[in-house]
Amino acid sequence: GVPLRTPCLELPISNLAVIDLNTNSLVWSRPIGRINIKGKSGSGLNLPYEIGMPAIGGTMTTRGGLIFELGTLDSMMRAVDIQTGDILWTDELPTTSKSTPITYEVDGKQYVAVVTPAPASDTEGGWVIAYALEESD
Repeated sequence: GVPLRTPCLELPISNLAVIDLNTNSLVWSRPIGRINIKGKSGSGLNLPYEIGMPAIGGTMTTRGGLIFELGTLDSMMRAVDIQTGDILWTDELPTTSKSTPITYEVDGKQYVAVVTPAPASDTEGGWVIAYALEESD
């Protein structure tokens, strides 16, 4: 077989969920993360299905109802609708982030920023990436 270097656990390995703290009930739960494994040549297994991958980063929620999630082994950052669990936006990060996104405001514009480390082969460095949020009506 082909070694996937993923845990041999029943899927989904990782879920993102919302709980209503007023009723202590589960609003929704969904697998988060997809298999995106590349071989030395840059090609390989790339399954677009959100099957739930191990997650080592955190989440951050905005007042506007977005959950920003990162830290899954597929190196993706996601914006998820807090009401439905629908993935509204994704962006591939240079490496898997082990952090929690932050939000800040400059001159009335809201931003979400994330820190992602340099690849293991580098001894120092990394990226700080900021995204401007669209203004809501």
